[in-house]
Amino acid sequence: MKRLALIAGVAAAMTTMTATAALAQCPFTATLYSKTNTCFTTDTLAVTTRNIPASITWYQGKVAKETATSKTSFSDSLILVTGSPPGSSAPDFEIFGMAIGPDGSVYVLDILNSQVLRFPAGSVDATSGITVAGGNGKGAAANQFNIPYGIFVDKGGNLYVSDSYNYRVQKFPPGSTGTTPGTTIAGGNGFGSAANQFFSVGLTVDTAGTLYVADTYNSRVLKFPPGSTGATNGVTVAGGNGKGSAANQLANPTGICLDRNGNLFVADRGNNRIQEFPPGSTGTTNGLTVAGGNGPGAAANQLNNPYDAFVDRQGNLYISDADNSRVQEFPPGSVTTTKGITIAVWNGGTGTGNGGNPAQSVGGGGAGGISGTSNQFAGSPSLYVDDSGDLFLSENYQNRVAEWKQQASIDTLYAASVPGVYTAVVTGTDGCAVTTNAITVRPVTKPAIQINASATTICSGTPVTFTTLSSPTAGTTVPRYQWQVNGQPIGQAGPVFTDDSLISGDLVNCILAGTQTCQNPVVSQNTIAITVNPSPSVIAGDDTIIAPGKSVRLAPSVSGPVVSYQWTPATGLDDPTLRNPVATPISATTYQLQVTADDGCAASSKLTLLVYYTLRMPDAFTPNGDGKNDVFRIPPSTPQKIKRFSVYDRRGSRLFMTTDAGRGWDGSYNSRQEPAGTYVWEIEYEDMLSGRQMAETGTVVLIR
Repeated sequence: MKRLALIAGVAAAMTTMTATAALAQCPFTATLYSKTNTCFTTDTLAVTTRNIPASITWYQGKVAKETATSKTSFSDSLILVTGSPPGSSAPDFEIFGMAIGPDGSVYVLDILNSQVLRFPAGSVDATSGITVAGGNGKGAAANQFNIPYGIFVDKGGNLYVSDSYNYRVQKFPPGSTGTTPGTTIAGGNGFGSAANQFFSVGLTVDTAGTLYVADTYNSRVLKFPPGSTGATNGVTVAGGNGKGSAANQLANPTGICLDRNGNLFVADRGNNRIQEFPPGSTGTTNGLTVAGGNGPGAAANQLNNPYDAFVDRQGNLYISDADNSRVQEFPPGSVTTTKGITIAVWNGGTGTGNGGNPAQSVGGGGAGGISGTSNQFAGSPSLYVDDSGDLFLSENYQNRVAEWKQQASIDTLYAASVPGVYTAVVTGTDGCAVTTNAITVRPVTKPAIQINASATTICSGTPVTFTTLSSPTAGTTVPRYQWQVNGQPIGQAGPVFTDDSLISGDLVNCILAGTQTCQNPVVSQNTIAITVNPSPSVIAGDDTIIAPGKSVRLAPSVSGPVVSYQWTPATGLDDPTLRNPVATPISATTYQLQVTADDGCAASSKLTLLVYYTLRMPDAFTPNGDGKNDVFRIPPSTPQKIKRFSVYDRRGSRLFMTTDAGRGWDGSYNSRQEPAGTYVWEIEYEDMLSGRQMAETGTVVLIR
């Protein structure tokens, strides 16, 4: 619930948005926009406009599709006038009635001190009211009251007081004070039922100055012309036919009001109803029950001791339903079967208007309200609705005046039902209408996509390639692909996706999107499930050096449900299908072992058997560029680990040196070919069988 602010008065000016240029002579513009992307099934249209319009009608082309109308609710924030201000030496007071002046001032009827106080608009709880009538003790003098029950302030600022136990109505001019004597404009002739006698509670004055008085105990409403005095006889305009429930009878009426057309509304308290009488009615005129009349009760079409009534500028009827502790609102043209809406509650009641009990607000109290005697209508608030639609209520038990701020709202959103061109006609509260810009809602395209896999049952570590099968071009200008594994996007894009890390149970699909407007992303029509069988593992063994003619038994490390072995090449093996064959190679050989499990998954590994021969260097070479014996080198068939390989001429000059056993001398020095002849070589190397360091020298003939 919002924090309750304590002030007296009316916030007359409503907050408005900055105006834009008028369209079609209306003082506002309206703009239609899309909250999404103008695509059918996903698009919501919205209207923006200055203030809150009365209605919005949505059109597809020239066909009206839907109309939204504004709704009124009352906020839960309260603006209050309470008892004696904090720190004030003024006596406490007891609020019974109130009225709103043309400048927004709040006039409070204090029956404890027989006075009327005025609080200026915008005042707060700490603001002291000014006595504008009475305050001179209880009495019958022109500046005194005797338990006044009703007040009214006309558009000219004149104050009217129903001085109930002096049986009169007193009028005070604008700017009056506690010393100003009031003028008796009706009654003052004691208690009785004559035309110039009454016991008045409620009163109202029309724009011409005609006074209407609710004569509670004579169950009638009297009318007095402008300029009347205490000697003037009133005319019965409602009731006056004895206390009763017939259409031309009333039972202890209290609050009365007039609408803009001069119709009179009477809170017929004893009959738990509101009666409406037309202009020019008399005591014989039958009233129309426009609210209640269904016995005392708390149902939406019932009232229980309604105390006051008010009709706003739009013709809505507001009723202070005293014994139900609520304010009921009824629309124009309501009848006895119409159900009212609860817009405010007090004294612990419940309803839709305030979200809680106003008694819980800050600063309430004062003298604590009116005692519940039979002639003081304890807990019976008067009410008023200003031109902004805000509701004011005098709460007797809480001894304060409360304001409920009216809020208007309208649904500005519309969900397009079919593709097409949409506009909206926005009608203001003054009846002026404008048409918005048009928005085209486009149809949504739905391209299809299917995928295929190179395999669905694989061995672990085997790559699987997925491809899109169907053409995605329909409705797609630039297709975009998002592959997913188990619903999670992966980094690869494009129509082909390859993965070698899948595990059993993985689910693969693809999402297709495009750059064209109104093309929704679509998931592939099929999802591919992958089954992954475990592959065996194998390590063929370490590379080994053996002497010529020697044998070695191969001893691979193998795991898994292996059912077959295959060594390649078979050269030098006693049986290439055994796990541990005997190998007797005549030269360096690299063997590969492939093992196959019972599910067909295979694995392979390699090792090299190096047959080590004693170093034997060629005795001649022919560097003539024919690709044969062009380089003097260590024969590849006898691999060696060398420290240094050098070649010298006969004078001992070194022509070539390398530490790489795979390199040789091409018969040149400094890019100049050496002449044919005999040259000396020297090699420092390691015996790969014994590990000893060796050195050998010899000669070679260079043939040109």
